[in-house]
Parts: sequence; structure tokens; C-alpha cells
Amino acid sequence: MKPVMKASLFLAAGMAATHVFAAPAQTHLPDSCAKDAKGNYSQAFDVPCQALDRFLTTFNAKDERAWAKTLNYPHVRMSGNQVTVWETPEAYAKDQNLQQLSKAIGWENTRWNYRYVVQSGSDGKGNANKYHVALSFTRLDKAGTPIPGHTFDSFYIITSVDGHWGAQFRSSMAGSLHGASAY
Repeated sequence: MKPVMKASLFLAAGMAATHVFAAPAQTHLPDSCAKDAKGNYSQAFDVPCQALDRFLTTFNAKDERAWAKTLNYPHVRMSGNQVTVWETPEAYAKDQNLQQLSKAIGWENTRWNYRYVVQSGSDGKGNANKYHVALSFTRLDKAGTPIPGHTFDSFYIITSVDGHWGAQFRSSMAGSLHGASAY
């Protein structure tokens, strides 16, 4: 194959890939965490969905210490181009002030819009040890109304560390309100 033709095919493939993978913000994906008629998650997604439930329940309770315990460490959050790493739950909780978030934007709680399990991994022995989850969340005010500009697409990695399932990596389109905050 001629070098010019190879370059043209490579360029065409790259352009096609950007159209396939460049999803617009707030794309609604299927919700892997939709419950069945009995109120249960599917067996395939029970683990990551429950880990995400614990994450959001403690976040909405504005309990920084309990929220920190839902995560795995070291915990990494990428917000914009800023990467923050916390080594312990204590360090994480110290950097959070959920009351400040509430006062700053009128936030009362947050809801998931969807949680789509993209991939799962195992330890090589057939035991699940990691899930990649594309998700979206919306921040709500005291009346339960979405706060304009506060719906965010995100990507979380849920891992098992010493038998504890929790978010270990989060990349979000949400910024940081102050310093090393993780919301």
C-alpha cells in the first residue's frame, strides 16, 4: 500500500473514531442500576450499584466522614485538568465541606440520572474486582428542583480493596468549589 494511501486511511479512521466516541454532554445511557419489580438490582450489577448507593446516601446526608468511608484509597478525582489524590479516609474527609456546597449553590441533595456499567474486570480467577461506570447526576435544591448548570456526566471506577467495594477513581465534568474539594 502506498504511504499516501496509508496516511489517508489512518486519518479517515481517526476522524471516524472521533465521531463514534465523542458523545455530547448529558447523553442518556441505559441505567444498569434500574431495579426489578421486587426492588432488586440485577445480579450482574448489584455490587457497583450498591457501592454507588452508599456513596450518594452519605453524600446527601452531608456526612463527610461516612462519605469518605464509601471510597477506596488511594482515591483519585479528576476535575477539569486538576487531579487530586487522597491517601486515607481521614485526609479525604478533612478536605470536604458539604455545608459549604449547600450554602454556595443552594444544594440540598443529588440524584443519579443513570449509572451505566461499561466494563467489569476480574482478578484472573473469575472473581470480580473492578467496574467502570459511566454515569450522570443532578444536584437539587430544597424544593427538589434541578439546579441549573448542575447536571454532570462522570466516569467512576468501582474497585474491591480488601473486600470493600467503593469508588476509587472519579472523573467528573463538575468542578471543585474550593481547593481539594471532591464535589
